[in-house]
Amino acid sequence: MDVSARLHAELRKVFGRKEVRLPFNRDHVTLGDAIDQLLATCPRSDDAARLILAGPIRAPHELACNAINPALILLVNDVDARLTGGTGTALSDGDVITLLPTIHGG
Repeated sequence: MDVSARLHAELRKVFGRKEVRLPFNRDHVTLGDAIDQLLATCPRSDDAARLILAGPIRAPHELACNAINPALILLVNDVDARLTGGTGTALSDGDVITLLPTIHGG
């Protein structure tokens, strides 16, 4: 199963690219799983976590202990994830996650 993450604004700079492919070796994957894997792929994971999460990461794969930064809009196939179950939203092969930070420098 593959999911794509499209990155915008400051996240694009932190990751150094505009899209990240997230492969999984299982069928049941949630948005939280995809965010965890996305953070694990980032060479500047502290900067990425600051933009994506409301709190610090204490250990890998701890998204369940953190809330999503309220200044980040998360879309799954162009639908706001807050309407589909948040980080518990089930993903399917080929889904596209869009991460859109709403705060940027001026």
